[in-house]
Amino acid sequence: MLENQLTLEVNPYSSLYNAVVSKTRFLRQLSRLCDFGFIDG
Repeated sequence: MLENQLTLEVNPYSSLYNAVVSKTRFLRQLSRLCDFGFIDG
């Protein structure tokens, strides 16, 4: 079911980030797995 979800790019630098930062980096994996929406406060 999750593979049918759409993604929205809200940052113009996200493609550059995807090209430069390895998908195996710890902080990248952490940000993908955790919802930090509570920090917006």
